Amino acid sequence: MSNAIVAASINRTTVGHALRIMRREYAHNATALNALNKASVELSMTIWSFDGEALVIESRTNIGHKYTVTSAGCDGSCKARGSHWHQQAYELLVRAGRIATQPAKPRQTDEQYAKALELVDDLY
Repeated sequence: MSNAIVAASINRTTVGHALRIMRREYAHNATALNALNKASVELSMTIWSFDGEALVIESRTNIGHKYTVTSAGCDGSCKARGSHWHQQAYELLVRAGRIATQPAKPRQTDEQYAKALELVDDLY
């Protein structure tokens, strides 16, 4: 699937779903969780673009300066070390793109549901 399709598939719902999943994953890593929370705020307030491969986002502190973030990390102008919000914003958008392009799970038919209930009833 092309990166343009992935990027075009991202919306508030998929970002919110990805954010909930990542917050659970980072529950025991305060640094990463803090960076993820900053990323979610900055994505909602800052000018940015994402083509499925690279995120270009404005700096919070240097007006007019833009960072480019890829899977390899931030560009050379980023002074942050370790887990920081630029990288978390990129990871959040990538995760939202994956969620958006996953096929929907098929629902059970009424017969399948009735059979499942019978099997559960047999256990108890």
